[in-house]
Amino acid sequence: MNLDVQPKETKGMVNDDQTLIMRKTFPYHQTEVFDAWIQPESIRLWFFPREGWTIGLVRMDLRVGGHYHIEMSSATGELFTVEGTYLVVEPSQALSFTWRWPDEPAMGETRVDLTFIDNETSTELVLVHSLFPTKEARADHEWGWEGCFKHLEASLR
Repeated sequence: MNLDVQPKETKGMVNDDQTLIMRKTFPYHQTEVFDAWIQPESIRLWFFPREGWTIGLVRMDLRVGGHYHIEMSSATGELFTVEGTYLVVEPSQALSFTWRWPDEPAMGETRVDLTFIDNETSTELVLVHSLFPTKEARADHEWGWEGCFKHLEASLR
């Protein structure tokens, strides 16, 4: 998998203990990659970190100020819920949203910014996940996003 955990600056940001920057080029049109992030039926196919995980409830109110709620179960049956509010919705170009684990209040609220860059025959996805409270939280999310990107690519085939 061609996944780059970006060590250099992206939009004035650098990977540090509070910020994760990942880039991945998908051999699919920009609209296809964007749509996989906004359609509940698509989210169910790829939004999990490892094999054996499943996605249950997906609620999405895709508009600035709208909320999302996603429930996933691990291979051992443990339930994880992530939710947040959409901050930016620019079709096929960008998505930004808050990210909160309701069952882990110490994590607080982080932010995810996605940019979809059209390269004619492919799309570069830039993910910036910021405001982590600890480097361990950042590392946990890096692990999760790596798996999600792998499953996203497989779901687009």
